[in-house]
Amino acid sequence: MASAGDLAAQEAKTILFKDANAALQAAKQVQADVLAPDNFADAMKRYQKAEADLKEGKNLDDIRKSLRESNAYFQKAINATSLPR
Repeated sequence: MASAGDLAAQEAKTILFKDANAALQAAKQVQADVLAPDNFADAMKRYQKAEADLKEGKNLDDIRKSLRESNAYFQKAINATSLPR
């Protein structure tokens, strides 16, 4: 059974990662991981850093910065999938 602290941490993650999760899903929908792998990988690296930092209780401003960067790279990846070939 999850403790109140675990539930609060999960809720905080849900709120903090809301935009990044939406960007990740949008990128996956257009197959950005296949069509724009470099930008997608950069986005995932920052996303995973934010996850690790949150788990370790690191500075929220740094976590938010990683998430903003992740969103930007997801958007670049999404945009790259719609460029004319």
